[in-house]
Amino acid sequence: MYAAIPPTRRAGLHGRIAKALEEAAGAEREQICERLAFHWDQGGDREKAVEFLLMAGEKARRQYVNEEAVRFFQRALALLGEPSAPEGMEMQLRALAGMGKVHDVLGRPDEMERCFRRAIELAWSWTGRGRRSHRCASAAVSRSTA
Repeated sequence: MYAAIPPTRRAGLHGRIAKALEEAAGAEREQICERLAFHWDQGGDREKAVEFLLMAGEKARRQYVNEEAVRFFQRALALLGEPSAPEGMEMQLRALAGMGKVHDVLGRPDEMERCFRRAIELAWSWTGRGRRSHRCASAAVSRSTA
């Protein structure tokens, strides 16, 4: 039945579901952030999907659902691609830092180092693009050493 729905119609339905769920959840959005991430992603709203994927990744990380956290962070990174604006770069830094912390807990030092190095490289590549980027670079360095 679901497969019979045309992709554009399906995306529209997911978007409407995501909007309704987000409005109904109000301040309790974190409780259903996984569902919101899914529906925003399927609905084609990359910005909202990334917002909730990062939230879901952090929630899973805090609850020690580590492999799930890694999947949320990886999906956020996939949707972000190469950032072209400071906001995208900040979200990519959050995903890399979160994933690095998970790899640390899982005893994967090589993966942890790869995430933190990538975060630092990304942040420093943006330092020439204004003061805000410099603050992001400083935050990435301090987060990666925490």
